[in-house]
Amino acid sequence: MSRKSFIESQGATCRNWNWSWSFINGKEKFVIFGAWDKNTEGTTALILDEAWERNYAGRKNPAYPEAREHIRLVEEEGYSLKTFPIIYSDERKDENGVGPATIKGFVPELTSKILKRVGGKWYASDGAQSPQLPEEIDHPEKYIEGASRTVAAINKFIAVPKVEPDFHKQHYDAIEMAGALMLRQVIPTLGLTEEKIQWLDLQTTEILKVLLPMVRDPSLPSWLFECKWAIEGAFS
Repeated sequence: MSRKSFIESQGATCRNWNWSWSFINGKEKFVIFGAWDKNTEGTTALILDEAWERNYAGRKNPAYPEAREHIRLVEEEGYSLKTFPIIYSDERKDENGVGPATIKGFVPELTSKILKRVGGKWYASDGAQSPQLPEEIDHPEKYIEGASRTVAAINKFIAVPKVEPDFHKQHYDAIEMAGALMLRQVIPTLGLTEEKIQWLDLQTTEILKVLLPMVRDPSLPSWLFECKWAIEGAFS
C-alpha cells in the first residue's frame, strides 16, 4: 500500500502528495502527521519544528505552512491528532550529510495522540505516560536542546575545510578551536547511542558558543543554514 492510498483510506487528503507532511479529514475533524522513527522516543514524536520552515538549502519548505495550519486546527478548532510511523532514510544525503530526508517505509496504522508544544516544537504524545521532553529536563543548564540535532550541526562543520576552503580560512580559529579536529576522529567511531549522544551533548556547550558568531555571518554557505537554526536554537 502506498502512503497516498493509506491516507485516502482514512478519508484524509492534502495539498500535494509529493511534498505534504500532514493530512486532514475535514468531515471527521482530525489531522494526521507522520512520526519519523528518528524523531520518536518511546511514545512521543516530534512532528513539527519551526526550524523546518526552511530546508537544508535555505529555501522555504512548501509543506510547512500546511502543517502549521493543521497544528492550529488542533490547538484552536478542536481537531484531534493522529500519527503513523515513518521509517527514515538518508540515501539521498551526500557524504557530508547534506540533502533531503526520504521515506524508506511506513507502518499503515493510526494512533490517536495529544499535541504538546514546547517552545517552537510540537510533539505528539500519549500525555502523562510520555517520557520527559528534552526541554523539560530538571537541570536545563546541563543540556543543549535537541541533542541529536546539535551533534549533527557540529558534524557538518567537519566538512567545511574541504567543501568551503575560503569560509574555513575566514573562520579558521572558530572551527578548529571548537573541536572540529577532535570530532572528525571521534564521531565516526561512536555508534551514537542515546547515552553517547547525551554524553557528547554535554561536552558541546562551549563549542556551540564559539560557533555562534560564525553561523550569524552573512556569508554562511547555504548548505550550513540548518546548522544555524540548530546552534542558535540551543541558546534561545
